[in-house]
Formats: sequence, structure tokens, C-alpha cells
Amino acid sequence: MQKQRVHEPFSPYPTENHTAMIKALGIVPGERVLEVGGGHNPFFRADVLVDIDAGAGPHRDGSRLYRSKANQELVQGDVSHLPFKDKSFDVVICIQVLEHVDDPAAACEELMRVGHRGFLETPRKWTEFYAGHPTHQWLIDIEGETLVFEPICYDESPFLNFALPAVWQSSELAERARIHYPHIPCIQIAWREQFEYIVRGQPVGGEKDRRTRQAIRHYHMARNILRWGGPPDKGLHHARSAAAMLPSDASCGMLYGFYLGLEGKWREAFNQGIGWKLCMDAFVTRLFLGLSAFMGRWIKNVADRFEGNVLEETKK
Repeated sequence: MQKQRVHEPFSPYPTENHTAMIKALGIVPGERVLEVGGGHNPFFRADVLVDIDAGAGPHRDGSRLYRSKANQELVQGDVSHLPFKDKSFDVVICIQVLEHVDDPAAACEELMRVGHRGFLETPRKWTEFYAGHPTHQWLIDIEGETLVFEPICYDESPFLNFALPAVWQSSELAERARIHYPHIPCIQIAWREQFEYIVRGQPVGGEKDRRTRQAIRHYHMARNILRWGGPPDKGLHHARSAAAMLPSDASCGMLYGFYLGLEGKWREAFNQGIGWKLCMDAFVTRLFLGLSAFMGRWIKNVADRFEGNVLEETKK
């Protein structure tokens, strides 16, 4: 009997393959499409883009908004208060947004109000534990067909964001996570007219407390990226955000200065007051990160020599 390799079926919704998504969602010419929170990688079939921040947003790690085609209408707005009439769109796309919002119930109601059908994607609850983001406010799961929101109550990733640097540094892993198998780390729902949701609890603290907690989360995120040898430009955004939110905190300032050194911005690093010792540490770390990247590519090339169908080899 012929043996066959068994693998996890690909997701029916490869969210970063827009051509495949058009087919998967059955979008036909003439249908009006809205995307909420497309950010720096908007769905190119969308006619209208809505984003809460028209500049370099904190939810996008400082990336600026982008239009995938010149005639896309860009509207600044909040998913919880969409500036459109009821059922204005045939399709509403909302990918990696609901985990960020202040009021998920209002956001869900607005998506259903303005669209006849749609698609949404969020990180799964367990994904947040190892690959979360400082601006995420909700752990999201699915029970039966109901989307369940629970507030995030921790300030440091329970598993230290260990998965993110690997995805950032490997195009193969990124393709698997974002195109072939996004349904494993993420919840994906294609809905028509409505979908079910429930919100259990609310984030604690007032606006000042939330800002302080978010600064602490940015600080831990930057430290974790450094811990796992992640790209310095990714960590720099979070270190800068923490220092800006807590300007009087010495630890935030020092970590920001260290990242400036990693990026070779020595004058700015000194202005943060990190001193010669930390500057030397940043210089040596920068060398080691470059060496680590080289070694990673070399080891991958060695591993690629063994790529092949082991079952085919055993039949020879």
C-alpha cells in the first residue's frame, strides 16, 4: 500500500493571500467591501478603509497606513462607532482588530449593523499567552459558535512572547502562520447577517491606570524581544513607547537608550543617559545579533539539504 504524508489541512481563509480570500468569501464584482483596521496591509478588494489612527499607530508598531490601490476611500473612525448607514456594505472585513478595542460588544454590533456578511479574525486565547501585544485588551476564544471576550489581566506575557521573533525572522514560518495555517493560532469566522458573542468582565482601572499598564506591557515586550534575539527595530518601537508613556521611569529610559544603541543611534543613546558601559553592551549585543542572524541562515541551509519526502526515500 502506498504511504502518503499527512499534514494539517490548510486554512480555508488564508488572510494574507488576498486573491484567495476574495474567492473564499465569494466576493463578486460590484459588491461593496469595507475593511476595518487594515492598517499597513489593507485588503486590496476593499472599497473603503476605516482606521482609528491615520498616522503611525501604536496598534501597528509604528507602521503607517497604506492604501493597496489609489481609489480606496480612507475614513478615520472607530469600529465601535462606524460612520455608515445600516447595511451600507455587502462584505465587512475585520482582521486582528477586536482584541484591541475598548468595547468589543459595541464593535461586534457595529460590524453586523453596517454589513450583510463579513469575515473576522482574532488571536486565540492561548495564542495571546505566548505571542500577545501590549495594545491587546482581550483574551478571545470560541465556545460552540459564540465568540467569548475576557479582559487580559496580566502585564507580562506568561511565556515571554517567545514565538514572535521566530516568525519575524523566518519567511517560511511567517508564511505558515499567516497564509497556510492561520486558523491554528487564530479564530476565523465568516458570518452572514450576524454572529454570536459574549463579553465576560471588563478591564480594571481608569484611563491613567490603563496608560501605566500599557507602558509596562510595552517595556516587557521590548525586554522579551531582546531576550530572544529578535529584530532591534521591533523592540525599539516598544521601548520608545514605554519611555514616552512613563518619562520619569529610569528603567524605561535605559531600555530605550539601549535599543537606540542597538540601532547605531549613539548620540541619541547618550542623550538618554545610558553611559559608556551600557553603550559598550549595546555595541557587543549588536555584533552578536548580526552573527546570530548569519549562523541562523547557515544552519537553515544545512537543514534544507535534508528536505525531501522520507517516505519516497524508503521505497527505493
